[in-house]
Amino acid sequence: MKTLSDLIVRRFTRELENNPDKTVYDLFEWKTVDVLIKDYTNNKVVCDMKGLEFPVHYSQNACDIIAAHYFRKAGVPNEVGYERSMREVAHRMVEFWTSALLDEGMLDDEQQKQILYDELVYLLLSQAWAPNTP
Repeated sequence: MKTLSDLIVRRFTRELENNPDKTVYDLFEWKTVDVLIKDYTNNKVVCDMKGLEFPVHYSQNACDIIAAHYFRKAGVPNEVGYERSMREVAHRMVEFWTSALLDEGMLDDEQQKQILYDELVYLLLSQAWAPNTP
């Protein structure tokens, strides 16, 4: 019978095992995009965010949707007032989940947490899965 520990292994981030100076974010190429979304009924600006960072394989539509719905705007301590990178969004979400699993005793140690963190961030950034918006 497999345990949770047996399942937490590097599948998509094996490259990180032999490259301790790299992070999961280094496994992607990044681009900068602007997001401008207008309500088509009245031409009112719904979302206007400049200089956002996304993996290069993201479409403009994906960038628009993610920025409008997932980039945190409240309480962000920077000059623009919102998260500026998909790196920040992925880290915020996945760090919360993996820290909660460790705190609840569902992960054995920090090493297991790091492997799960890297794997989940990789899957999120590669668009292999996405969390559901409540």
